[in-house]
Order: sequence, then C-alpha cells, then structure tokens
Amino acid sequence: MIAVIAAIVGMTVIGLPITLAIDRHARGGALVGLSFLYGSGAVFLAMLFLPWNLPLIVVALIVASTAAWWSARRPRRAGAAEVPSTTLGTGSGATPGRWRAIAMVADVAAVTTLAGYALFATLAPPWEWDFWAIWGLKARVFFERGGIDWRFLESRWNAFAHPDYPLLVPLNFDFLALVSGGWNDRWFGILFVACAVALVLIVRDLAEREVPQPFASLIALVIAGLACTRYVGLAEGAFVAFGTAAILFLRNARFVHAALLFGLAASTKQEGVTLLMAAVLALVLAGRARDALRLWPAFAIAAPWWIFALAHRLQSDLLASGILERAHARLARFGDFASLMSRWTPDVTQEDLVPAAILVARASDRRREAPYLLILVLQSAAMVFAYLTTPYGLQWHIATSWPRLARQLEPAAAFIVLVLLAKIFRREEDQAHAEARSDH
Repeated sequence: MIAVIAAIVGMTVIGLPITLAIDRHARGGALVGLSFLYGSGAVFLAMLFLPWNLPLIVVALIVASTAAWWSARRPRRAGAAEVPSTTLGTGSGATPGRWRAIAMVADVAAVTTLAGYALFATLAPPWEWDFWAIWGLKARVFFERGGIDWRFLESRWNAFAHPDYPLLVPLNFDFLALVSGGWNDRWFGILFVACAVALVLIVRDLAEREVPQPFASLIALVIAGLACTRYVGLAEGAFVAFGTAAILFLRNARFVHAALLFGLAASTKQEGVTLLMAAVLALVLAGRARDALRLWPAFAIAAPWWIFALAHRLQSDLLASGILERAHARLARFGDFASLMSRWTPDVTQEDLVPAAILVARASDRRREAPYLLILVLQSAAMVFAYLTTPYGLQWHIATSWPRLARQLEPAAAFIVLVLLAKIFRREEDQAHAEARSDH
C-alpha cells in the first residue's frame, strides 16, 4: 500500500510543473487535481513508448517534468498565457458566518465521502468481471511480459479482452506494480480514489469562480458522491475524471486544459473518443468552429494509440460486418429496444439532468450552456447507436453495460444543473435584500 500511495504522490509531483507550464494561474485544489491527472497521462505515454525499466521511466518522467518547470518559469509574451475565464463569474467576496458554517459542513461531508470510498475501493482486490477479463488481465499480461504484449492483443483468442481499448488505465496499473516491485492488485483501488479526489478538487475550484463558497462546497459534495464510481478496477473512474474535467474546462473557456483532458479521456476508453468527437461537433453546431480547432492537442495525444491499433489491426468488435443490417433490424423493433434501454436505465442519469438544466435556466443561461449540454446529448446518442449496432445479444449487452455507461457524465450534467440553481437562488436572495433596503 505504501508503495502505491508513493507512486500516486509521485505522479502528482510529476504533473505539478506540467500543470503550471500550461496554466500559471492554477492554484489550490485545481492545481493538485490537474497535477495528478496530467501525471497519470505522463505515466501512460512513458509506458507506451519506453522500455519497461523503472529507473529509465522515472528519469524520463523527471526530465519531462523538469522541462515543464523550466517552461513555466520562463517569462511569456503578453497574451500568451491562458487566463482563467471570468465571464461566468458570479462568485462571492465576503461570506456571511452562517454560510461559512454550511460550507464547512459540506466540505467535511465531502472529505468523509472520499474517505469512505477509499475504504470501499481497497477492501479487497477488484471484483468486477471486466477487470479480470479486460483492464486487469491486460495489465497483468504486460507486467509478466515486461512490456506491451502485442501478440496477446493480436490473437483472435483474446478478442474477449477488447484489444482495441486504449491502454491508459492498464499502463497505470503496471506503473504501480513496477513501483511496488510486484503485482498486488488490491491496492490498485487507490488509483480510483485519487481520480475521484482530483475531480472533486477541480470541481470545487471551478464552482467557486461562479457561485459563492457555500454553494461551491455543496456542489463539490454532490460531485464527490458521483465521482466515487463503484466499478473499481475498470476504466470508469479515470474516464469520469478526465471527461468531466474536460467538459468543465471547455465550459470555462480554458481550452488548453480542455484539449489535453479530452485527449486523455480518449486514451482511457472508447467512449472518450466519442466524447471528443461530440465536443468538436457541438462546438461546430454552436457556430464556434474556431474553438473546435483549439482542441487539436486532444487528437495529438490520442493519435499514438490509434496508430498502434491500426498497425496491429486491433479492430473494434462494434465494427464487425453487418452494422447497417443490425441497426435496421433493431430499429424495426424499436419498441423492444426502447423497453430494454428503459428497464436498465438508472434512476437519475445525464439524460434526466440535461432537460432539468434547460428547465431551470434563464434564456441567456440556456444559450451559454447549450454547447455543453449538447455534448452530453451527442455522447448519449453515440452510446445508444452502439447498442443498435452491437454484434452481441442485445439484452445481455444492455444489461451488463448500460447501467454503468449511463452514469459516466452525471458529474458534468449535475455540475451545470447545480450551478444554474445556485445562480437562481443567489439572484432571488439579492433581489430580496434589495427590496429590504428600499423599504428603509
């Protein structure tokens, strides 16, 4: 356990100069959260390209981090730095004592939630079937091999392991194993705790830029519950952290962070690729093609794995021949398809939160939030289309994955809804105070 915690801390330290090189204005929780996420991405790229010799990998990470630190300390020309957007800011100055107490209670509750999740995630080795058959299996095979085993991935006998899936999470597992000096997957759960903590820290920082502190603390508390995915050992925790943070930074007009995080999300799961495409399409449809072009670093980060997958012919099973025929057959029985989707849909998902955001927002807020809500809609549509074209049994595929996939972007949707509600409450409170003053 100590070695894994040390590795997580080391990843954060490696990511710290990278974060500051990207954004000199990063401070506090956002700085820590981004540092871990970028450190995780740096480990992935190092393990993807370098021989698996721990001293070599550590030296390479230190060199990259040092170069980033040197870049962060260099004076920049005027206008070169990415300044955090304040166009959405309605954050507060002084906070009344009663609100400070609420904020403190919410912060303590969020910390308690994350602490409880840490116990849950490390209670036993990962128990999910997809860990045994996909994420953990690949990581263990690579660890025993001492590098990425392309023969394993290319073998048709291992098709069940989804060889085309990106490798950020398995390679992070292998880094933890290398640092630990052996394979002990029980403590891999700490990686998912770190992802949840990183996302909560980022969310709290971004929320404080828009709403008063007590509301930011309450929003962070809600996101803490959503970020603590129960699917320990799968790529869900990492994807939720990367994908949610990417959407929120895009919403905050911090395009470099958004692009890099979208690229890391696309290196985590196939849903990350569709999320990146959804973001680009949503911006284009919103008449922001220039902003869409600013996401090019995401493609640069994801491209190496795409090239490797193409070179080794690691094809997605969803692309098996007969896509149109399968889609047509299921659309012909759309009632049965919709019934299955409804049966396995969780109680609250981003599909429910999107219309909620539209209902509670003013017209100006709806226009502002439209591209980001559209990303969620397009991502959901992409997942539904995958079920229409799946070569597997429809009931089995939906039952075993849709309850999990439907929750992937809940934190992003919840953040938007809660910020809109907080702004409504703040406006009403300010109006009440103004009327009270006018009476005097």
